[in-house]
Amino acid sequence: MISVDLPGIGKRYIKKINIIKYEHEESIKVGKQILTGQLQKGKSMVALDNHMGHNNYKIVVTGGKAVLCHRSYNPDGHTWSTPPGNNQAQYFILLDLRPYNLDMDIRENYGKLDKVFLINPSLRKSIDVECTISWG
Repeated sequence: MISVDLPGIGKRYIKKINIIKYEHEESIKVGKQILTGQLQKGKSMVALDNHMGHNNYKIVVTGGKAVLCHRSYNPDGHTWSTPPGNNQAQYFILLDLRPYNLDMDIRENYGKLDKVFLINPSLRKSIDVECTISWG
């Protein structure tokens, strides 16, 4: 909690600051994952496990579409918000019941590895995602 003095009022107010842990900080290596809609309780985004170098993602989405984002570290905001290097795509739209085999080159930017996020863009509809990741 943070205590704040408000000038002119003379009273002391206490404001609660919630520290948010984003759902995407939990990574998955292989298996099935349910991503809920953006307005539902649960995870609507998850980070996929990655290693330096070549990574292969085999993904099948069931029940809707998903967006796969590949982002690099940006030291200005301390977030993963810049496009990946080597002219790689930033986003992939993954449609229902189609198998995708995506090859990505994970690099290091300012001492931090790129991140790959899988997002359910739907507001209310949940999707099932089956994913297998290999690197080498």
